Amino acid sequence: MKLRHVAFATLYALMLSQLAEAHYCDDTNLDGGLVNQCSKDLIATLSKSVLIKGKNKSFCRALLLERFDYIKFDIDHTVGHEEANAYINNSIRGDGSGRAEDKCALFDIDNDGTVEYVLPLKLWSGAGQGCDREYFAVLAENRSHIMEGAHLNELLDINSCSLYLKPFRYSGKTYLENRKTIYFEGPGYVDLLTNVYLIDHFNRETLCTYEYHFKRR
Repeated sequence: MKLRHVAFATLYALMLSQLAEAHYCDDTNLDGGLVNQCSKDLIATLSKSVLIKGKNKSFCRALLLERFDYIKFDIDHTVGHEEANAYINNSIRGDGSGRAEDKCALFDIDNDGTVEYVLPLKLWSGAGQGCDREYFAVLAENRSHIMEGAHLNELLDINSCSLYLKPFRYSGKTYLENRKTIYFEGPGYVDLLTNVYLIDHFNRETLCTYEYHFKRR
């Protein structure tokens, strides 16, 4: 009996250590600002309530339990505000505004073996129920302007509100995640992983969708 208790305690400790590293909640955003982390208790609740949809559920579940490397945006560019705003306004159906971030990054966003300069964009619109998006545009090699009409930019401009794309590297490929902010008693607002996308050459695919079914106080 004692051996069983020791084995159970070891397994339970391992499970808690995995939950402590779980990626349900993100503690940083693209701007480097602080977002509340999930507690172990909250992660345990989320792990019981999450519904995972996708062709490869084991892959989708692995993304919840493993850490991965986010792309760092730390390269200067010279895209002007007027050009960025004009590009962003073309992406909005109705009135709205937006801006480009101050830094870009160099990485293979579409997994074709060629790296691109990628610029984060933010837009918001008050039309209807309101809409805000954080997405990307590919720059020219000299980082001075956005590649207008590029098919890759069409793939990156996902027409969806409450979209907060964030690129990361995992097992040799680049993926895009999306999260939504939910309030919980205790930790406050947390960013929960909801979607994972893959851009592979000329196609964009939704690999994983996470739905959370639980009661909140």
